[in-house]
Amino acid sequence: MGRVLIDIVPMDIVPMDIVPMDIVPMDIVPMDIVPMDIGIIIKERVMIIVGNCNISDDIRDVCFVCDVKKCLGACCVEGDAGAPLEMEEISELEDYIDEIKPYMLDSGIEVVEASGVFDYDAEGSFVTPLVNDRECAFVYFEDGIAKCAIEKAWEEKKQPFQKPVSCHLYPIRITSHEHFDALNYHKWPICKDALRKGRKLGVPLYKFLKDPLVRKYGRSWYDMLVKEIEQSDL
Repeated sequence: MGRVLIDIVPMDIVPMDIVPMDIVPMDIVPMDIVPMDIGIIIKERVMIIVGNCNISDDIRDVCFVCDVKKCLGACCVEGDAGAPLEMEEISELEDYIDEIKPYMLDSGIEVVEASGVFDYDAEGSFVTPLVNDRECAFVYFEDGIAKCAIEKAWEEKKQPFQKPVSCHLYPIRITSHEHFDALNYHKWPICKDALRKGRKLGVPLYKFLKDPLVRKYGRSWYDMLVKEIEQSDL
């Protein structure tokens, strides 16, 4: 059974009938300790539990298919920090950086040679470095579209590391806690075309991101996720 999520907004700040759900803060709270006098319940949501993962129902409900011809790979350029990196991914990048460099821009190579293959975000977590606080150092451009030099080297079979799993999974973001991972949909205006394309094609996030989800958690875990979602739709 899933945990109940409750979206709460103070009654004296925003009228209930005009609150857009994408700006309402969401917390995991037991139903019996929610102080009803501090706000109003906007929407009750049930989190999907698979193994040690707590999965937002947005990943079941939001339709999304990347449309890079329209967004031009903006997620590799916009933002205030690079892509999240896992410790083992840093080792992979350090091991294969010479195979990746031929596909990188000179500006990205300069950053990596000066500072290394990783940086830190505001919370002190590992991320890819940026060029002039803009695009990822591993970005190159083809026909005006931002692409990944790591993935290009992988496609050319120059090295075995496809790309950071956080990039592969986007717009799902994973927050790791002591006993579980929380998987949430990261809402970003630059992905509006992906939402339109996803709705047109009727492809929910968990299907669009099947391959990276299998890469991260395994095929049996993904099959359990699909089973949980299908049962919840009955």
